[in-house]
Order: sequence, then structure tokens, then C-alpha cells
Amino acid sequence: METHTLAQLGRDTLPAFSAEFLPSSSAFFPFRATAPPPRDRREILVVHSPQELVAYRNARPRVQLPVVAVRAAGRTEGGAAAADSTGASASESGTGAGDSVDALTHAHVDRSSMFSRRRRISLVPTMGGLHEGHLHLIRGAACTGDEVWVTIFVNALQFHSAKDFLTYPASIDDDMKLLSQVRVDLVFIPSHSSLYPLDSRPHLIAGSEELYTVPRGRDNGDARANGLPNATDKEADRVVRSPVSGFKLERLDTHAGERDALGPTPAASWIPPQRLFRMRVDFEGIEEVEGEGRRRSGFLRGIGTVVTQLFTLIRPTYAHFGFKDFQQVACVKRLICGMGLDALLLAHNTWRDSDGMAASSRNRRMTEEDRKKARKSFLLLQHVSRERRANP
Repeated sequence: METHTLAQLGRDTLPAFSAEFLPSSSAFFPFRATAPPPRDRREILVVHSPQELVAYRNARPRVQLPVVAVRAAGRTEGGAAAADSTGASASESGTGAGDSVDALTHAHVDRSSMFSRRRRISLVPTMGGLHEGHLHLIRGAACTGDEVWVTIFVNALQFHSAKDFLTYPASIDDDMKLLSQVRVDLVFIPSHSSLYPLDSRPHLIAGSEELYTVPRGRDNGDARANGLPNATDKEADRVVRSPVSGFKLERLDTHAGERDALGPTPAASWIPPQRLFRMRVDFEGIEEVEGEGRRRSGFLRGIGTVVTQLFTLIRPTYAHFGFKDFQQVACVKRLICGMGLDALLLAHNTWRDSDGMAASSRNRRMTEEDRKKARKSFLLLQHVSRERRANP
């Protein structure tokens, strides 16, 4: 079997990667999947409640470690003589030596059954809208752990635009059909309110997540501008302004197919919880680094928050991400190291379509003309890469 050293993998797949860029002691390397093992069953367990997920995770049987017969290896000459004499006396009393050996072996097996390990979970977090790139990650995950768990959650915290959130191409039925083609043991599909119980009002669809209040005595025009045309002084004092102007916020605790039917949630019906504080995971200074952190305010804060939630609930042994979102992978790596999470981050190469486009859920919005333009961009990047290698 062909093997690769860590240095070879890094040089072949990511020449620009260096330890100085992501200082950490956590293992981090590009992962190449082999053929997944055969699977006998096709059932997929679907869980919606975090409480049920934790209960199932704790109730799963542990993996028994293989029993090694050590009696024969530990026998010395004196022990062998003792065994012979024991066998002789046993034969005189009508009990064979073989029966004695079998009894000792069985006793050893019963004693060794106490040694076991927890089942290794390979986690593939997604936001739905699955495509071949996700299946590539799942096939790799099937090669590393005892079970493959997939999460489908459209995280509102990482959207900078309410319009982008409401039009995100996600369909649970289509996703489950794709997941049935690969090895998946569990799919976790939580609601917004189950992961963020303090955010009963979905007003956090943007980089800015601060609570804005209208002081008492001020004209209610501010409240009316934020969707409360008939707000009283008391309601205006508690109003939460939408950080995205120009869009109506919809309910997030339902699936995409139900949002249109329910319509917008009345802003006046929600009162922020008192003496309770929402938890957010921030990466200090990330907005000063070129990339998504600078161009999409609050995006990586939403990533860090939801990944922390999922890792706490699932406790994966392996977490699989794609290099398509390199800054996201870097932040998840820093999160694992900084919080001491017992998980190994496995990063996969970007999966590309036949025309060179990196696989993405949002590609479904593109027209044929858009894909032609994107194809030119990909060819240009390839040309620049070749020139760079030829003239270092």
C-alpha cells in the first residue's frame, strides 16, 4: 500500500500552508480518503432535539477491545511444571488439564471484557443544500470513525444578509436522498430555538448582534421604523432593531418550506429575556485579516458559535471540513486548540465540478452565463499558478 509522509501531503496539496500561519499543537493535515468499508444496513437515524442527541450518544454501546490470550505467553518453565503437576492431579481426580485451561481462558475473557473504548464519531457539519462536495467529505469520514454523523442546520448567525438567508437553497428531502447514497449513521437537524434558546426572536441575521433599545420618552418613530408601527412606550423601550435594514425577518425555528406559510413574526410579540446572556464565540482581530472575516462582518463569529455548540453536543473524534473555506478551517482549528476540544480536524481538498467550479450550494443560483464567467476565472487562476511555479 502506498504511504505518504505528512510533509509530502502538505507539499502536494497545500504549498502555502505553514505552522507559523496557524500556531497550534493540534494535529492538522490534508486528508485523502480511501474506499469506504462495506455497509450492511441502509437505515439513517434522524434526530431533531439536542437532548435526544445527547441521550443517544451516551446510550450507545462501547466498542469492546480485542481480547489477547496471555496465559500461554506468561508461562515459565516452573509454571509449566506446575501446570503439568496440576494437570496430573486433576486427571487423577477425574478432571482433565484441558478443562482447567479452558476455565482459566474463559475467566480471562470475562475479566478483559471490562476494557473498552467509546465509539469514534466522524462529524460532517453542513448547512444543507448538499452536493457532491459534501458527499466527498462523507466518504472520507466513513474511513476514519465507527459512525458517520451529519448535521444540517442553516445557521442564521453567519449570514450578513437576511435575503441571503431566506433564499439559501436547502431542501431536507433532497438532502436525505443524497445521504442515502453514502454511509451515514445519524443526521442531526436541529431548529434555531433548540441551539439558541435565548434567541427566541430571530433578530440576529447579521454581523452586528447587539441589543438596541429605544430610551423611554423618545418618540416612537424609531420603533415604527423597526417594524412596530403601533408600538407603545413600553414596547418601544424593549424593541430589538434588526441589524439588517431593508428586509423583514422571518421565523428561524422552522424549515425552509414552512417559512413562507408562517410569514414574518410580529416584532412586538417578543420581549428579550432579562438577566440572561447569549453566548457567542468570537475570534479577536479576524476582521483585520484579509478574507471572509473582513468582507463578511460577523460571519466567522457565527461559525465559531455554532461549531462550539455542535462539538459540545456530539463530542466528535474527527471533524471533517473542506479547504474551499480556508479561513473557516483555520478558525475551527484555532477553536479546537484554544478550547481544548478532544477532536481531530481533518481538512479535505476542494471538490470541483467538471467545469472547474468549486462545488457550492449557492452554485444553484447561477445562470449559464455566470458559470461561463466563473470558468474564465478558474482558467486564469490556473494560469497564474503555472506561472508562479515556473518563475518562483
